[in-house]
Amino acid sequence: MATVMQKIKDIEDEMARTQKNKATSHHIGLLKAKLAKLRRDILAPPSKGGGGSEPGFDVTKSGDARVGLVGFPSVGKSTLLNKLTGTFSEVASYEFTTLTCIPGVIQYKGARIQVIGVARTCSAILIVLDAIKPITHKKLIEKELEGFGISAHMEWNLDGLLEKVWEYLNLVRVYTKPKGLSPDYEDPVILSADTRSVEDFCLRIHKDLLKHFKYALVWGSSAKHKPQRVGKVS
Repeated sequence: MATVMQKIKDIEDEMARTQKNKATSHHIGLLKAKLAKLRRDILAPPSKGGGGSEPGFDVTKSGDARVGLVGFPSVGKSTLLNKLTGTFSEVASYEFTTLTCIPGVIQYKGARIQVIGVARTCSAILIVLDAIKPITHKKLIEKELEGFGISAHMEWNLDGLLEKVWEYLNLVRVYTKPKGLSPDYEDPVILSADTRSVEDFCLRIHKDLLKHFKYALVWGSSAKHKPQRVGKVS
């Protein structure tokens, strides 16, 4: 049995082959109605027992934070996702090319930031706007934007975009130092700036670490001594 995605492709292919004139207008209308229904089923599949096998939007959260891309159809969300994360999300010149949730992960400043093409349970949202679309599109979402000038095709200002995402997520890096060894600057522990106590640090690694925790030695600009001995509530 053909999947919903295959049915959508078959209808699109048939529409592309059909000449548009008065004699075929009714048939094309029926095809468009079927296509719209299939797309609605992808976006909000009917509830049935036992689950289904169609690709959808449930993505296991990974990394230290999650960023969603939001925008009108075919504004470049998939292209931006591909450029930032190296993940393949189909790109084409027609609307609704991407009908599933494609996750990717950015490695930035030691943090793993998950990026998905559809926003859901995200730490931050990027609204993507195509500058050549009608001005009405821009007016609908421009109040949510802080700037323009980012090109996924030419890779212009992607570093600035990543830095802005980093600032918005409000994350901090904590580097570990094994006893008798140099600090590990390759794989920091990522914490929220609002929850960065020693206890939060321990829980980020493993909850059992607190059971045997005695004290920690902390280096850094906020430490009174170098190192400073602290308890788990510090």
